[in-house]
Amino acid sequence: LLLNVPSSLTQSKFERMLEDEYVLRRRCVELGIPLFTSLEAFAAYVDGVRWLESHPVTVEPLYGSEERGEPSPHPAASR
Repeated sequence: LLLNVPSSLTQSKFERMLEDEYVLRRRCVELGIPLFTSLEAFAAYVDGVRWLESHPVTVEPLYGSEERGEPSPHPAASR
């Protein structure tokens, strides 16, 4: 996970920063590393992770029988 929050810069430093930021974002995408570029987005991520810790995610089939492990026909197919 990477948190990179740009600061205010002069025009020349800003242009250099844009190039560096592009390389940083590109490498994060290539390596599958989550990247946050604002404190607000990172805070929302942290809130979401905390929520998930106390609210486990469940996965249930939309169609099919869990006992037999076979899919049931799609409702639209029986028309």
